[in-house]
Formats: sequence, C-alpha cells, structure tokens
Amino acid sequence: AKLMPNASSEYVASLLYQPPEAVEGLMARKQTTDSDDEAAVDRLLASPHFGERMAIYWLDLVRYADTGGYHGDNDRNHAPFRDYVVEAFKENNIHISGLVTLPFQDKKRGSDYRDLAPFCNENNISFFRVKDINSKVHKRNPLAPFTTSTLQQTASSRLGFGASRTMQIAQRLYQGIEIDGETIGLITYMRTDGTNLSVDAISSFRDYIQNDIGKEYLPESALNYSGKKAKNAQEAHEAIRPTDISRSPDTVKKYLSTDQQKLYNLIWGRALSSQMETAKFDRNTITITTEDGGTICKSSGSVLKFDGFLKVFPSPNKDEDEAILPEMSKGPINIESLIDEQHFTQPPPRYSEASLVKKLEELGIGRPSTYASIISTIANRGYAEILNKRFFPTDRGKLISAFLEKLFSKYVDYNFTAGLEDQLDEITTGKESW
Repeated sequence: AKLMPNASSEYVASLLYQPPEAVEGLMARKQTTDSDDEAAVDRLLASPHFGERMAIYWLDLVRYADTGGYHGDNDRNHAPFRDYVVEAFKENNIHISGLVTLPFQDKKRGSDYRDLAPFCNENNISFFRVKDINSKVHKRNPLAPFTTSTLQQTASSRLGFGASRTMQIAQRLYQGIEIDGETIGLITYMRTDGTNLSVDAISSFRDYIQNDIGKEYLPESALNYSGKKAKNAQEAHEAIRPTDISRSPDTVKKYLSTDQQKLYNLIWGRALSSQMETAKFDRNTITITTEDGGTICKSSGSVLKFDGFLKVFPSPNKDEDEAILPEMSKGPINIESLIDEQHFTQPPPRYSEASLVKKLEELGIGRPSTYASIISTIANRGYAEILNKRFFPTDRGKLISAFLEKLFSKYVDYNFTAGLEDQLDEITTGKESW
C-alpha cells in the first residue's frame, strides 16, 4: 500500500496470491514500522507460495525503500529495511529470476513498468530462464557378435576375467560340456576375427526372437556386420556364437561352472542381441541462460522408451543411459544453488588387459590366437607388472625396450608386424609371389 498507493487491490492481491477482499484492509494502512516490514519479509520467505511474482514485488519494494519512495513517510530512514531484505534474500540463497520489469495497474495512468535491472546488477542478483527445451528420440544400435578381441575386452570389463582366463573358459565351452550323458560344444570356434554369422544361424536367431522374445524385437531384415572388421582381418571363421540358440543360459546353467556360466551368458546374449531391434531413448536437452546471454548452461538426460536389444544384453552403465530430467517449461526459474567445480585434463590411463588387446588389434599386431599369449609373456617374463588391473613397466622392461629400440628399431616398430601381416595376406590372395 505504501509502495503503490494508487494500485488496485486486485493487482496487489494477485502479487500475494490472495483474494482481493483479503488485502483491502491492508491497502487502507499507510504507515508501518520497521519491525512490521521485517516480519512481512520473514513470512514471505517462509511461505510455500513464494514465487517469482512475489519476489519481484519485494525487489520493487526494496528499490523504493532505497530511494525513500514510501507514500506518506518520506522522512523515515529506509536503509536498515533495505539491507534487511537484501541479506534475507542472500541468506536464503534466493536468486530472483524472470522479467526485469514489474507491470502494475495504476488507476490514473493505466499500465506502467518499473525497471529493476539496475538494482539487480548492484546487488549481484542474476536473472535466469529456461530458453530452450529440445526433445528427440535417440537410437542405440546393437553391437556386432563377439570376435576374439571383443570377447576378451568385454569379459575383462564386465566379468574381470584376464585374456588367458577368458580363452581357457571359451576353449572348454567350444570343446564340449557333458549334458545328459552327451558331450556338446556350446559355442563356435573362439579364435576368430570375423563378425559375420552363417545364414542358418541368423535364421534360427530370428525364429527365436519372434517366438520367445516378441515380434516387436525382430527387425524387418537381418543385420549385417561384415563392414565392421578389424585391420588385417582374415575372417576365416564366423563370429563367436552359441551352436544352438535355444540352449539359453538358464537351461544349461546346471551343467556349467560359475565362470563358464558367466561367459556363456555373455556370448549368448551378445550374439542374439546382434539380430534384435535398436533401443530407443527419449533424450531431452534443457538450455538455461541469463537475460544477457552471458551464462549458458545445458543439461541432457535420457529415458528408456523401448529396450530393444538391451532386453537380452543390458548395458552395464544403466545409470548413464537413463539420466532423468524433471518436467520443465520455458520461462523464468529460480536458481537454488550454484556448484563451482574445477576439472583437469587427465593423461591417458595405463593399459588394462582389455585396452591393450584393443590397441593391438588397432595397430594390426598379432592375431586372435596370439593376443592372450602376448599379454602372458610380458607379465610372466617380468617386463611389466599388473597393479589394480593395470600394466606398469618394470625396470627390466624399460631396459629391454630401450635396447631393442636402439639396435633393432626396424623390428620393434609398430608398422613392421602390421606390414608383414599385409605381405602375408597378399601372398595368400595371390597378389604377390612368395
């Protein structure tokens, strides 16, 4: 009432979220004490209805208190009340958001606006708003069935198996497990760099998906991964897969050891999922900016819409796939807190068995049958030691590496082995005479 003596009771009521009749008596009062005003601020901050419009109203009140703009008592010292309101806002961690102007109804002059930007700038109060909300469907495609290297990498990251351990278990599954008095090989040959599957296998996979999982999980046509092969891949064998997809992990569990069951479950799920529909996520990106555009904040989150291949081969990082954002709309918002964190660029981590196998494959060093033996050799001979599943070179390893690079640089060069493999492949295909 002191601030806007000519404002309508309807407008003041809208600011306070009260019916007009509830504020008419307040509008008639022209004089209040400092304690009255401070108590009103306290009630406002404690109110569950505290919102943008009430916050802007009180900002305007503070601005008028700062300039002595009370109606009827301009001789009062308003600085203490101004300071009280500013500190109250800061203590409650309130950042006023929204419009920088306050519209109000004046009976004599009609609509008017009071610019609050100077006050907000002086008191370091920021205006934030949701500028954009972008929503789209994100698709995640299934992975190719296992090759030797990808099996070793995945078994290392998901199961904690070393390369040698993985191959020993896979060898046992390939050679055969006794089931009801009969020795049956559960997986195809495990030393392979091919990602293709046989026509018969794909047909049985699609029948299983349609009959046992659901028609909605079956793509219109079979998926082909022949283009995703490693450098120097010979593709003499098809990808690692179950010999019979109907032997699900649950049906053969009682015949397998714990480690065998874990690895078979991994192979079965990866092979079957490679012929299933893509997973679909609703991905939302919310952009929050200040009024002047000086600060831009973005956050993205996804919610699983259709699980697709993840039904049989779930991602180990489920929390990352489903970072759920709250429902929001464009417009002003209050920033409850600002968390300032500093991050530094980290050097590449030391090799684990999985990352070392991946690097060997990228450089074209070795073959599927030699990855595990390469890793075993450098560990068993003391060239490197494994601490917390990471390789650390020993003094012996550093000395030998320096010796070889000095005297046999041609043969320890990364490209030498890869180049030799290329030459052997050309001889195999008849492009070069041996």
